[in-house]
This record gives sequence, C-alpha cells and structure tokens, in this order.
Amino acid sequence: MPTAALVMDLSVSISDATLRAVTHGLGVWERTLVSAVSVLTDEEEEGVRLYQNLPNPFNSETLITYDLPERMRVRLDIYNIRGQLIRTLRDEEQGAGRHFASFPARDLPTGIYIYRLVAGGRVFSKKFMIIR
Repeated sequence: MPTAALVMDLSVSISDATLRAVTHGLGVWERTLVSAVSVLTDEEEEGVRLYQNLPNPFNSETLITYDLPERMRVRLDIYNIRGQLIRTLRDEEQGAGRHFASFPARDLPTGIYIYRLVAGGRVFSKKFMIIR
C-alpha cells in the first residue's frame, strides 16, 4: 500500500486473520496479520487480563479481548473522553477463558474513547480512537 493513501474503510477479518483497507482512488489492499506469542508468568496467567483492542484506530468496528481465570461477573462499558457512558457491551456472568466483544461504532464521531472492564473485584481500562 502506498505511504500516502486516504483510507476510506478498514476492517479486520478474524476468521482468516486479514486486514483490509479500502482507499480513495488507489484500490483495496489486503494483508495477513501476524500474531506474536507472549510468555506469561504464573501470576499473570491467574488474573483477569484486558488487551488492547484491534484494530486501533478504527472507523467502523473493533474487537476487544479479555481473559478470565474463573467464572465471574463481568461488565464491559464504553465511555467518551468526558466520562459519559456510551454503551454497555457486557453485563453478565461469564466462564473462565478468553472472551471477545465486537464493538460497532458506526454511529459515533471521531474521537478518543475508553473501554472499561470490571471483573474479579478489579477495574481495567484502555483507550481507543475512532477516525472518520
């Protein structure tokens, strides 16, 4: 893909691990994503983990991933930069393992947002950016 391309739409296909970018006048570009394997300590494996959303920044949809060490109550919320609640993605009890939450943001303007996970008596948060 050229270094100076206006990207009109960006999507990540989880099923085939592909990133697709639709440009203005320069066609559609596709790249296979490569994931790195991380080594966790015993302490990290035991706790709740919240990962950075992918893609970030994005313009239509992103994926939020988190790990739970055991069955527990989970609440996953999206806030704007002013701290106003935008949407609740999860508010339920979930089992141990890796969980995914898709966040379609087609109705939100460009800006920085915060996603917050409350699980296991702890609060985790990360930022993401929507670009239109």
